[in-house]
Amino acid sequence: EGPHEPRERSERGEAGPLAHVPEITCEANPETVTIAKLRTMREASVNRVSIGAQSFSESELALLGRGHSPELTEAAVEAAREAGFEHLSLDLIYALPGQTVEDWRRTLLRALALEPEHLSAYGLELADGTPLHARWEAGEIAPVADTEHLAMRELTRELCAEAGLQRYEISNYARPGCECAHSITYWRNEPYIGFGAGAWSYLDGVRSANLREPAAYCAATEAGGSPREFAERLDPDDALAETLMMGLRMTAGLSLEALELRFGEERLQRLLARAAPLVEIGLLEVRNGHLRLTPEGEPLHGEVCVRLA
Repeated sequence: EGPHEPRERSERGEAGPLAHVPEITCEANPETVTIAKLRTMREASVNRVSIGAQSFSESELALLGRGHSPELTEAAVEAAREAGFEHLSLDLIYALPGQTVEDWRRTLLRALALEPEHLSAYGLELADGTPLHARWEAGEIAPVADTEHLAMRELTRELCAEAGLQRYEISNYARPGCECAHSITYWRNEPYIGFGAGAWSYLDGVRSANLREPAAYCAATEAGGSPREFAERLDPDDALAETLMMGLRMTAGLSLEALELRFGEERLQRLLARAAPLVEIGLLEVRNGHLRLTPEGEPLHGEVCVRLA
């Protein structure tokens, strides 16, 4: 092999210790991305990169406390393509305080012009304990009205569809075959293993979290002990409630056959009985053996899940 052949092969996804793995994702911030880092990741068999753009507005990025500019995001995307990444995702946030539908349109169009294979667009939640929540409590900012929020969500669906990105989850859009495999595992509430400090796992019905401090995590593992900080076994009813909450986020919904295999016929029949009134009023539907939200039910995802629990 010539001196450049291994790199060329890795950029085509043909080399690397984990080249057989369908999806290995790395998340990246625009301000810390370099072509050297991206090439190293690609050579290590990372085949998907998710860039935290958040917004393409200078003022909105400042509101979010982000340390990058729209131009840095565009440069990061260009660097990822140069490094050989063919699967690229952008993360965006909408319904920011003071944001209008037209503001969101400008951010979306600028993001879609970069031709990502995947786009995540989450509505902002003013979570307790965050700086934005504190500013809201102080009366410095106001949340976006519900009508504006819904208009932004619908605009996202329209513009993404025009760009060839189909919605497959309430907040996620992808070209066919470019859906995020590891996120689908979470939405289906299937088993997964997390490695490293602060990582979560869900295995054999037990949800657990590792020690958050890297030093404590390393000390525990080097001593041959457990790095777990937290663990709980979910009973079947709680596991079903979580499966509904996560699975109904997906446009495909939940397979009734899979639910019966996992939770039994009795629980499935009880679920269908609770779902029947919601089907009648047009918030849920059963189609092709799947229970899923209708377009009218999607904005009421949380309320529907409460009714089903």
